[in-house]
Amino acid sequence: VASMFYTLTRQLSEESSKRDAGFERKIDIHQMHFESLSSGMELVKEFDSKVQDFESVMNSKIQEATRTFRLLEERVQCLERNRAEISELKENMLKVEVIE
Repeated sequence: VASMFYTLTRQLSEESSKRDAGFERKIDIHQMHFESLSSGMELVKEFDSKVQDFESVMNSKIQEATRTFRLLEERVQCLERNRAEISELKENMLKVEVIE
């Protein structure tokens, strides 16, 4: 009886050890997955931050380009007015020469 009790106890202990090893392995696997997910989330946060920085820079560049374009449009209009005034002055000078 003692020998059977010892054998059963040893078998239960071995099965328990195997089961514990299996649980520890599963825990290790879950821990590795968690660490992978954590590092993945950090990469996503870093990428998102860089995208926001890029958007901010691009928005300021667009605003700067828009201001520059408006200034150029104003300058072109001013040059067109000057050209018209010069043409008018040339015509007036020709009229003055004809009259003289």
